[in-house]
Amino acid sequence: MNISEIAQYYTENVRTNQITSALNGEGSKVHLKGLSGSGIAFWAQALIKDGQKNHLFILNDKEEAAYFHNDLQTVEGKEFISVFFPETYRIPYQIENTDNSNVVLRAEALKSIARQGSRPRVVITYPDALAELVITRKQLGSHTFK
Repeated sequence: MNISEIAQYYTENVRTNQITSALNGEGSKVHLKGLSGSGIAFWAQALIKDGQKNHLFILNDKEEAAYFHNDLQTVEGKEFISVFFPETYRIPYQIENTDNSNVVLRAEALKSIARQGSRPRVVITYPDALAELVITRKQLGSHTFK
């Protein structure tokens, strides 16, 4: 069995339709129990494939979010676009020690979210990255040299 066959199994599973219909209800919450490894990514891709909505996955920490993003990229097809939204600091709360690669990833994630397209966006992040402020367009314009 290859990855696409496994992904197809999750997409065609009866439980996928049950979960999707439960998620479409207003104020509904779904808890999937007993998942481990890449199984989480397979369920996520099956649920994302079914709709045209954007999704946000907030995982416990950076490492868990990075592994989930990698797994999701492995199983994602052309149905959606997944982006990783990291924090910019190398060491928490020390803004002078920013990681330039994370600054670029963060900017690309924001740009992808803002872009209107036919495919839904999936943003994978963690609490520390969400707590960090994002510069506004007005602030960016006032600090840009031409």
